[in-house]
Order: sequence, then structure tokens, then C-alpha cells
Amino acid sequence: MFCAVLVASCSGNQFSELDRILEQKDEIAAAVKRKTDSLRLGFEATPPQDISSKWEKAALLYEEWRHLNLDSCSFYTNEMLRYAGDDPSRILRSKAALVRTLVRSEDMFAADSVFKSIVLPQDASRRDLDAYFYCADRLTNYLPAEYRKAFGPDVNELSAEYLRRDSSSLKAKLFKVKALRYSGKSEQALALAKSLPVNEMADVYDVSTCYYVISSLSQQLGYSGDALDYAIKASCVDLSCGMKDHASLYALAQILFRYKKDVTRAGRYMNRAVEDASEYNFPLGIRRSARAMTIMNNAIQDMNYSRQRFLTAGIVILAFFLSIALFFLLYSQRLLRRVRQINRMYKSSQHKLRNISLIKDKMLGEYMELSSEYIYKVDENRSRYRKILKEKGADALMTVFREPAFADQELPNYWNNFDKIFLS
Repeated sequence: MFCAVLVASCSGNQFSELDRILEQKDEIAAAVKRKTDSLRLGFEATPPQDISSKWEKAALLYEEWRHLNLDSCSFYTNEMLRYAGDDPSRILRSKAALVRTLVRSEDMFAADSVFKSIVLPQDASRRDLDAYFYCADRLTNYLPAEYRKAFGPDVNELSAEYLRRDSSSLKAKLFKVKALRYSGKSEQALALAKSLPVNEMADVYDVSTCYYVISSLSQQLGYSGDALDYAIKASCVDLSCGMKDHASLYALAQILFRYKKDVTRAGRYMNRAVEDASEYNFPLGIRRSARAMTIMNNAIQDMNYSRQRFLTAGIVILAFFLSIALFFLLYSQRLLRRVRQINRMYKSSQHKLRNISLIKDKMLGEYMELSSEYIYKVDENRSRYRKILKEKGADALMTVFREPAFADQELPNYWNNFDKIFLS
């Protein structure tokens, strides 16, 4: 039921759900502490003589602490070995726990030696089968790929044996997925992993593992969208349980950084992964996250340097165009002043031309008036001379002609009119 709730909660707006879980770190840690404290008190209250109950409680504490802190996990592993007695099932599961703990401590030779000493009986229970085969998975998972054939268990043979003994077990099918993955059959592994009904898985850590494996295989095969989606789901499950030894958040940060270029979110998730690995005291997780943080920091510095160079080039180009714009602005202002000056000169010339036109019109008017006046006088004198000739004869007309000249009489009027027209 708890697994179904987690799956449903991480199927909607995944980033917002993951961020909400990250913000609830203190509440989740407090709930985990209450649970482990309760189990610890029960373990301490059980008398050492009751080795069966003592072992059962140590096993429960181991199951809690194996995802929370390596030192406490080692302590309760030793307690399991101490109270295993001569019971074959308890001995098998205690040794399987020891293999996992040694693997996390990076003591691979000791882990392989302990694994080889485990005897799996034909009538082993499902819990014994799960413990045995999953300690083999841990041992194989942490071995470099080039050493898996020569060193460590043969996961393909173990997977076949697991399914032969318990063909209906979802854990056995999940183990088959990992065996296919270790063998390089990624497409088959991915198809099988996606077919597993995670809602039916009783162990929440199997849900997380299934999501993480699907994400890893999808990334390997180039399905970046599925890789991101399932990494988010795995991270939601891991963090909701308060796990500290997870790899899902680390993988998610890398996907965001490499493929989505979401540096801010990737950095936040990677910081949390480093913090959890430190709390767990997980050497491989600390080194892995620290190495990734170094790569991310270097990449961010390179990005910042590239942005700085781009910004500097942009500023230089902008300054150049601003200089050109300023030059054209100053030149246009100078042209504008020149245009305004020419406009003022033009308006002044227009005014002068209008004045000249008025003077011309006035002169023509005065000229026409003067001409009309002289024409009238000439006509008047002609009529006068004709009358004198007709009435008094030629001698009288000659007498008139001997009078002072007409020009002499009109000359003062001429000069007066000239002064009036041109000098007024």
C-alpha cells in the first residue's frame, strides 16, 4: 500500500513533488529516527539469552540502517552474526548482510570470500533466497565491468537459479533485469523492467531500484525523456523513505546537467546527494558525487567565462554602434542647424522679394499715372494749338510757339515726380 501511494504521488508534476519532498527533509529524518529509536529500544530490552528475538530485532535494525548509515549498518550486521546461533536461515541472512556491508565498505575480496562461504539449501525460504541473490547482486554491481567475468558470481546462472526456485517472485524478475543489464542486453533488460508491476511490489526499495534501473538503461540507450522521468520517480521514492545511500538523485542531477542544461536545479540536487552520501559515510558515493560536483563546477566556470567573453564582445559591438549613432546624431544636429540657417535666409529673401514686388507695383502705378497725365497734357495742348490756328491764324500760333518751352515748364514737375517715386 505504501509503495502504491509513493508511485501515485510521483506520477504527476514530478519536479514539484520532488522539491516538496526535499523541503521535508527534517520531517522525514525525524520520522526515521523515531522508528529506529523504537527498534533500538526493543533490541536493547530483549535479553541476550533470547537469541532468536535478539537476532530478529537486529535484522530489522540492519534493514533500516543499511540505507541510513554505514557505521550503524556494520554494527547491527555484527549483532546478527553474533545472535545467529546455529540456525541455517539466520546464518545465511547474516552472511548475506555482511557481504552487502563489506561491499559498501569497498572490501571486495572479503565480500567475495564471505559470499562463496554461503550455503544455499534446496528448501530455502523466499526471504533466504532474496537475501542470498541480492547480496550477489550487490557484489556484482560494485565490481568494475572488466572484472565481473573473472571475479565474483555468475549473475546469469544465479538469475536462472533464482527464477527456477521462485518463478513468481517480483524480486527474482528484477534480479533477471539486472543480470541482463550486466550481460550487455540492455534492450531486453529495459523491456522486462518496464513490464514489472511496481504497484504490486511489497518492498519500497524494490520500487526505487526498478525505477533507477529503467532510468539508467534508458539513458544508456539514448531515451533521455524516459531517463529523466524514471530518475525523478526513483528520487521521490528514495527521499520519501529517508534513504542516504541512494544513487537516483545523483543520476538525476547528471541528466539535468548534461542533457537539459538546467544547471541550477542540477547543482541543488547534487549538493543534496553529496550531503546524504556524507551522512551515510559511503566512500564511493562521496567520491562519485564530489567528482561530479568538480566536473559541474568546472563546466559552470567555463560557461560563465564563455558568457563573459560573449558579454564583452557584445559590449564592444554595442559601444561601436553607439559611437556611430552619436556621430550621426552630432552630424545631423549640425545639418539641422545649417538647414535652419538656410531657412531663415530663405524667409528673409522672401520678405525682401515681397518688398521689392511692392516697390515695383508702386513704381508701375506711379509710372502709369504720370504717363496718363502727360498724354492728357499732350492732347490738351494739341487741341489748344488747333483752336488757335483755326481762330487766329498761323501768326498767332507762331506767337504761342515763341513762348517759353513746354519742357522748361514741366521739368520741375518731372523732378518732383521722380523724387516722389524713387526716393520716398
